[in-house]
Amino acid sequence: MELSEDDVFPLDPKEYEIMATIGRGTRSKIYKARCKQNGKIIVLKVINLEECPQSLGKVQKQTAFWSFCQHPNIVNYFGSFVVGSDLWILSEYMSCGSFCDILKFGHGSGIKDERIIAYFAKQVCSALCYLHRHKEIHRDIRSGNILLNCRGEIKLADFGLATSLIRSGRKRKAALSLYGDTCYMAPEILINSEGYTPKTDIWSFGLVLIEI
Repeated sequence: MELSEDDVFPLDPKEYEIMATIGRGTRSKIYKARCKQNGKIIVLKVINLEECPQSLGKVQKQTAFWSFCQHPNIVNYFGSFVVGSDLWILSEYMSCGSFCDILKFGHGSGIKDERIIAYFAKQVCSALCYLHRHKEIHRDIRSGNILLNCRGEIKLADFGLATSLIRSGRKRKAALSLYGDTCYMAPEILINSEGYTPKTDIWSFGLVLIEI
């Protein structure tokens, strides 16, 4: 299918105007930016490769699945490229922020309307079903990685820890490593002995629902 100009995001740093810093990581910065070619507002994540030399290979693996995801409840990936010693990752901008921010600044005692919670849960479950159907585990389900835009759409973000249960064309029974936010981790990840399956995402999502 031929892409329109609105769907094209050039792999050239000069084509992006950084508007504001919206987040920081240990070795990365996250910006709100505008694509000069199509005028769209996006999220630009910049990772310093000198401080984290293994990032390039990892991101290539992690974005391989994300790049062909087509689901209304998964944040869109627009591309990535290297600029000097930095890796730039382009993705969809969700204007209303994360549910972590919504709870922190607007609903400190939680959301009381169960209809809103049901609406939220349905959309996140839809995204998780899509991932798990494709043998992918997100591994970092938390309120900070569930985003909302001005149209009321809820989308799952941040595939930095995502892992596949498929290796060399063969299905693995379980994955084994210690990643993610410990507050949301399933017991089998904390034990880190028997491996884990997509069920760990469900445990983490259950904790998010309790949080909300």
